[in-house]
Amino acid sequence: MAAVLLIEDDTQHLEYMREVIEYGGHTVLPAKNASIALQILENQPVDFIVTDLYLPGLSGFEFIELIRKQGKNMPFIIVSGSNEEEDKNKAEELKAEAYLTKPLGPETLLKSILKIESRSIKSET
Repeated sequence: MAAVLLIEDDTQHLEYMREVIEYGGHTVLPAKNASIALQILENQPVDFIVTDLYLPGLSGFEFIELIRKQGKNMPFIIVSGSNEEEDKNKAEELKAEAYLTKPLGPETLLKSILKIESRSIKSET
């Protein structure tokens, strides 16, 4: 069971993804913006991050860049309504595990999470 930091400013999307991730057996630490997410990271261990791209304040990309500068190198998944090549390329450059576009089916999100988990299990052995 992983602790997942979920950053999404839209309440409906946040609740939907929270339910999907919890259904997958994980603990969800929800945040409606990057500032709240940074507070969570200071106080709780997190295994990986699922973040929206366009957030109030820091964007999902800016958030990932900031925590990387702080020496935290955890896996992350970008979820966005944008299908722009520039955004996909930036996600690849930052080594995102996945770039998922909304609307998002539960199986798509769970497959991406499973991919992260299986990689973590392999690295532990």
